[in-house]
Amino acid sequence: MSLTLGGAVVNAIATVNQSTNNASHASDSRLAGLDTVQAGLAGYNAYQVATAKGPAEWACRETGTIALFGEDRVKRLLDDAHTTTQQDRDRLAGDVDDLDEKYFAIVEQHDGLDDEGGALAWFHKARAAAALLYSLDSDAVQGFCETLYEAQAATHDLGTLKGLCRR
Repeated sequence: MSLTLGGAVVNAIATVNQSTNNASHASDSRLAGLDTVQAGLAGYNAYQVATAKGPAEWACRETGTIALFGEDRVKRLLDDAHTTTQQDRDRLAGDVDDLDEKYFAIVEQHDGLDDEGGALAWFHKARAAAALLYSLDSDAVQGFCETLYEAQAATHDLGTLKGLCRR
């Protein structure tokens, strides 16, 4: 699996460098402190984006969701160089809803039983798609946390998820 690091990370690195440089040349210690905090926040933001996109892609691969959506579409959505549109978000949210509906249809048809595992497979795909959707906003703490939550719900593999986050 590859991890796409593009615009958001490059911009964060530039912000860290600029803020660190500003802090070292500031005559006022309060301004230097603010520049140092800004550098730290920019670095943390880049870490969140990079950390969340890997698990979202992994969950999509593990559940077969990437085959449903197409490799090119998933890669494009995860690419930092791609500007995600409202149409991208709406389409992906619709896909999550459709996958959830497939899950619920089987569960309702069989009175909550899923002996063949079909409902659970759709549930996992829906959660992986939701991880992908939330990863589009992983620069916000809530989007970041939701991405990791959905990836874990999709795969039930906390060990691998922790390993991906440590990279």
